[in-house]
Parts: sequence; C-alpha cells; structure tokens
Amino acid sequence: MAIEPRIIKFYETTLRDGEQTPGVNYFPEEKLAIAQALADMGFDTLDCGFPISSPGEFEAVRLIASKVDNAEICAIARANPADIERAWDAVRIAAHSAIQPFISVRDHHQRGSALRHPVRYGGLRTALGVRSTGGRCAP
Repeated sequence: MAIEPRIIKFYETTLRDGEQTPGVNYFPEEKLAIAQALADMGFDTLDCGFPISSPGEFEAVRLIASKVDNAEICAIARANPADIERAWDAVRIAAHSAIQPFISVRDHHQRGSALRHPVRYGGLRTALGVRSTGGRCAP
C-alpha cells in the first residue's frame, strides 16, 4: 500500500504582523524587497497587509501583487463588502492571489465591521455577496 505524500504549505505573516511591532513601519519598496526575499525562500503564501487600512498599505500590497509571481499574495479584510472589494483591488493582478476575510470577536474590533453579530461560516460568502473562484473568494 502506497503512502500518500503530505503537502505542507507555509503561510508567512511578517509583512502584516511585523508592522504591528512598535516603531516598525515599512515603505512600499521595503515591503516589496521583503516579500520577494520570502517568496524566494520558498514561502507559499505571503500575508501582505490590510489594504483598506490606508492608501499607503493598499499601494504596498498592490506593488507586491504586481511584482512577486512565485508565491500566493494574500490580503486580509474584515468581513464586509467594502473591505473585501478593496482587498481584491489590491491583489487581483497577482499571479496567485487570495483574500483572507475575518470576523472580529471583540466588541471594540467590530465597530468598523458591517457584521456586528456572529455569522456561520457556511453563510459568509452569501452574506458578503461574493462567489467562489477555485477555492478563493472574489466579488
């Protein structure tokens, strides 16, 4: 009996979580250089940022999406249509793109979300008005 090989994928969050460190603030070109280095090291998915948070963050994610073609480029978005649309606008040009929507569970994080109550994951795509595209969500 043959054993099926296991596939392990690496999801890298330095570009998003790293900027949450006090005093750390990357310019778009710096984020691009870091993203390319991480992709060249073999990371499968790069969590590049939160495009709706600022015009600079949007441009940095879009720059990475336009230049890095050897990794999946992911943007995070709150579970509301405006966030999803902004994330999609940032990553849609990537060779391999993804959006990671999230639902805040803390009251102070929910203030900016259109969803202020728990949503079953099965109904998330319907609630957001998105369709499935090969395992990824897109507007």
